[in-house]
Amino acid sequence: MENPQSNWFQLYDKKERLHLQCCKWLLNVSWKCPNLGVLGELGRHPLKLEIQVKMIKYWLHLHYCIDKESILYKVYTKAKLMKSKWYNAVVDILKHLYIDINQLDLQDNTSRKCFINDIKNKMKTSFENQWKERLPKGQSNKNKNEEGKLRTYDSFKDTLKCETYLSLNEHLQLKSYFTKLRLSNHILNLSLIHISEPTRPLYIS
Repeated sequence: MENPQSNWFQLYDKKERLHLQCCKWLLNVSWKCPNLGVLGELGRHPLKLEIQVKMIKYWLHLHYCIDKESILYKVYTKAKLMKSKWYNAVVDILKHLYIDINQLDLQDNTSRKCFINDIKNKMKTSFENQWKERLPKGQSNKNKNEEGKLRTYDSFKDTLKCETYLSLNEHLQLKSYFTKLRLSNHILNLSLIHISEPTRPLYIS
């Protein structure tokens, strides 16, 4: 399992692809709509972020188990000694957040809850920073990938949050048109225009 925060935008697995398909269905945009814009409009974070947080919560449950003679704790101890894939994945997640698993001291439930909230916020911040960095900057962007369609998006969108207009229950069709215009998912002629260098006039001497 790779470091989860190193690149949130690596190849999407089946769960993330299904997540994106549901988001696009919600926004009533085509499947070709740029993923960055879809996540930005809805303020969505990757599903694997929640999965990794749950992994750490479960690790805390095992690591600070009161009954040291329980079968569950013995299995955890064996997994730790054998450095199983699951245990190594937890270590890698914390290491990437600059947390040494051997120096943690979270004996009470309150400190564990604060620890989990802190980790969740760090992961969200990491994703939001990468989301913002990947947005094309200005109309001069020459990115030929799907993100290049969003070359004007950063002029009115700089925060990953759900847009308030999406909560309106009236004028659903108009809301859909507005979303498509924001995400460059429309079929207007202006989306087919290719800006090229102006031709120089021909002078005859």
